[in-house]
Amino acid sequence: MAASKLAILSIFLALIFSQIRADASILTKEDEPVKLPRLDTPDSSVLKIELDQLKAKIHSLEFDASEKVKALKMKNELIEDEEEVIQGNLDIISSLQSEIECVQVMHI
Repeated sequence: MAASKLAILSIFLALIFSQIRADASILTKEDEPVKLPRLDTPDSSVLKIELDQLKAKIHSLEFDASEKVKALKMKNELIEDEEEVIQGNLDIISSLQSEIECVQVMHI
């Protein structure tokens, strides 16, 4: 029993101290692995800068999208107001046409 525990412990320690590392990969839609870079390499500062730039770009795009949504809402409100004015004018025209018909009928 002690020998098996000692063997398991020695294997465990050997794995830890030999620093076995697996490459992290993600399968994309095309089923080709994408290797993720490690952050403890000399390129990590470059990756951090690139990540910050991407985050800034995302923030900028989100801001632009929200501004466009606001502009579209304002345009929709203007269109609704114009539709109400048009409908009012149509009602007035319809009423005037009815009056004209009544006057014409009375004069005949």
